Amino acid sequence: MSAVSSDLVSIVIPFYSHPEYLPQALESALGQTYQHLEVIIVDDGSPHNLTPFIQPYLSDSRLRVIRQENRGVAAARNTGVQAAHGAYLQFLDSDDWLASEKIACQVRALEAEPDVGLVFGRFHYVEGNVISEPVDLHRDPLWQPTDGCYFNTLWAANRMVVAGPLVRREWIERAGGFDTTNLTEDYELWLRLAALGCKVRSLPDAHVYYRINPRGRSQDGHARARKVATRARILTLFPELTAEATERAMETWNAWWAALWRSQQDIIDHQQETIGRHAETLVHQAATINLHADELAHELAQARREVESLRNQITDAAVLSGERDAVIAQLEYAPPLRVVIRGLRQALLPIGSRRYRVYTWLRHIGHNIDL
Repeated sequence: MSAVSSDLVSIVIPFYSHPEYLPQALESALGQTYQHLEVIIVDDGSPHNLTPFIQPYLSDSRLRVIRQENRGVAAARNTGVQAAHGAYLQFLDSDDWLASEKIACQVRALEAEPDVGLVFGRFHYVEGNVISEPVDLHRDPLWQPTDGCYFNTLWAANRMVVAGPLVRREWIERAGGFDTTNLTEDYELWLRLAALGCKVRSLPDAHVYYRINPRGRSQDGHARARKVATRARILTLFPELTAEATERAMETWNAWWAALWRSQQDIIDHQQETIGRHAETLVHQAATINLHADELAHELAQARREVESLRNQITDAAVLSGERDAVIAQLEYAPPLRVVIRGLRQALLPIGSRRYRVYTWLRHIGHNIDL
């Protein structure tokens, strides 16, 4: 058993596969704002050469590497616990990472409440390059403790990722560490801790990034069977607690489904209200369009009448223009007035005196008219 430092945090990182993710996990561990910590990598008989991936960090005295034959992730974590010197334990899988304030936030919470054994906070799912919004159990009314105990809540569903909690070392030792018999080892440990009386607190901060690996152990075809085996193990260890917890779990799930139904109904009601408002807007817009259409039809009819009037004016002008052209044509073919007067003079020349006066008058006119 290693000597324990009262304010030291030991971060245990079991490693077997996916070495490409390890630098990010290691960077997040050594980069914590809470500096009084140690990082222990347990190489669980990995087929990969670890050194190239951690070479930049080996100069940091806070980092240690332990190698062992492959015995599984639970055994690797237990090896890390045995080698750790910290009073607080942080478990971190090699493909996950921590927000820089995570440990500082949780240490403050544990120091403020000495009777609390485990604190956890928000976590994000990471799938490829996509990071989800934080899963905030602190605000989840269906995942709150019953009478200050999280056992019933955990029995209903496991919502804590392995890197989420910061745990007092004494509680891990009291529970006997992680079970190595092919169970869902983290879920089983959280249940045992709660059943043994470990007080748990959730925090609004302390973010963790949990990578979903399609080929990982938590996603393989045996994950459901391991969870069933985990529950069977807890039923055997704590029959009285699990009987009550099962009843409470049914109540929790019923409440969850009722809340889900209410939330979905609220969404449907909101959508119907929104659709109703949009329908009213569309009716108003249609009425406005009809009004504009009537106005346009009236203006079009007026324009047609004006066009027809203009056409009639053009036709009348054309008629008048034709009559003018005819008069001009007739004048062009009429004999000049001088010729007419000369003809009259000649006709009146052999006639008497009165008619001679007319002849003289016509002659006078003929001298004064130039046509």
